[in-house]
Amino acid sequence: VTTSNAIAVASGIGITPTLSLVLNYAGKKRINVVWVCRDPGLVEYILHKFDIGAITKKSYAFIFYTGTRELALPKDLPANIFIFTGRPHLEHTITGIVTAFHSGDGLPEEMYEAQEKIANA
Repeated sequence: VTTSNAIAVASGIGITPTLSLVLNYAGKKRINVVWVCRDPGLVEYILHKFDIGAITKKSYAFIFYTGTRELALPKDLPANIFIFTGRPHLEHTITGIVTAFHSGDGLPEEMYEAQEKIANA
């Protein structure tokens, strides 16, 4: 990855190599994640097993859950992780990420820091 910002799009178990990419570049580059998954157990496992917020605190993580069962989510999801139900409109999602970084408005690290201040108050 030769750019300072990247967007990784994954579906289902494809999150495994994506997490490897994110972990490899954590703290060095912004790797924004767009993940589409219908398996509730996989979404719950990833969210409980990995500190996605910490490894992506300078990036966005968008999870589009397409399953039918309600998710059992961690209570303290970071502000830079967004979970949606249904399929994404990838053009809008990716354009939104690019626009945020280009404009500098609503950057993930600002959201993450604000959330940490509230949690530590």
